[in-house]
Amino acid sequence: MKPEDNPYAELIRQTRQLSQASRKDLAEAVKNARSTVGRQVDQLVLANYLVELGPESMSSAGRPRILLELNPEAGCFFGVDFEARSLFGVAVDFAQNTIARHTITHQCPPSADQLIHSIKLLLRHLHDEVGKRPPLAIGLGVPGHVDPNRGLALHYEHISAWHNIPLAEEMKSTFKVPVFLENNTRTMILAERWFGNASGCDHLICLNVRTGLSVAVISGGQLLRGSHNLAGEIRGWPAPQNHETQEQKSLEEVGALSAILEPYVGEGNDLTSAWTRFRDQLEFKDPVAMKKLTDIACVHGETAAILTQLLNPEKIILTGPLSEIGDNYLDLVKSASAAALQGLHYTPPSIQLSTLGQYSGAIGAAALALQQWTPDIQA
Repeated sequence: MKPEDNPYAELIRQTRQLSQASRKDLAEAVKNARSTVGRQVDQLVLANYLVELGPESMSSAGRPRILLELNPEAGCFFGVDFEARSLFGVAVDFAQNTIARHTITHQCPPSADQLIHSIKLLLRHLHDEVGKRPPLAIGLGVPGHVDPNRGLALHYEHISAWHNIPLAEEMKSTFKVPVFLENNTRTMILAERWFGNASGCDHLICLNVRTGLSVAVISGGQLLRGSHNLAGEIRGWPAPQNHETQEQKSLEEVGALSAILEPYVGEGNDLTSAWTRFRDQLEFKDPVAMKKLTDIACVHGETAAILTQLLNPEKIILTGPLSEIGDNYLDLVKSASAAALQGLHYTPPSIQLSTLGQYSGAIGAAALALQQWTPDIQA
């Protein structure tokens, strides 16, 4: 049953939106009879999902409302976001407060089996951190091509043998809770819209730059997936003309992190250490590092301009490690985007950095699990 078809899930969702609510408030929100909603709320209180706070303070005559709120101890939700080298996990309680975070980093890209093992390790660590709260559902933010309906990770070129992996079923059989899967750039854009810089924005683009490069889109308030769940897979686009060498390169080749980190990679191809060395060189205003930052920011700015003409967004959010550099990177992207749109009938959208940091995809995945989960209460 979908959450919108489950009256108990809808009452929980409305309570989450209202923060605190009375039975009358909830009846009005779900447009149902107060007597029916009252019985359903009583069952949610009995099941420990809602708690009564007692009557509200009154400044005038009348019968005070009995307020309810979500019980944070009723359970928790896990969210995982990963790519070729890094895994990020969060746990949120039933009231959507973050209660645990954990990261696992691979020095070199793992195989599919190694990555699945690391996802389980990450989830077990989160489970150990949440105390007595029972896990209720897991959200997975998965890179590359996915099938959310079947819970499949279909393809990601940066992980060996990552083809048609029944990832949701694998995690469900291990942890015995519902598992919901989505492309990780899409979980990032959901997190940005629900909790970040783009709160309530109905026309939004997320440009995610990590080992790979991809885009997620919200248009008219709806997350775009496309007919085969391939919306946003821009990695194979040709690179902007002025970034061509003698050989035509793809957008991902010149726009992903590897495009700037190659000179800083030491033995073992450790991109994490390479990123640290690159950041250090930027701090010292090293001309080579500054040139690389300028070049990749120009690629991202010109890509933002193309996406602006295609989708006319209100905002573009930049996610991934480069957002940690701050205004030095952001200003370069904005300048390149404005230059590419000059003379056209487009006002550049607001381009902003993610405020949720490296956990944005995991936060979005946890929130997705929370919203898709339905309580096991019989009407």
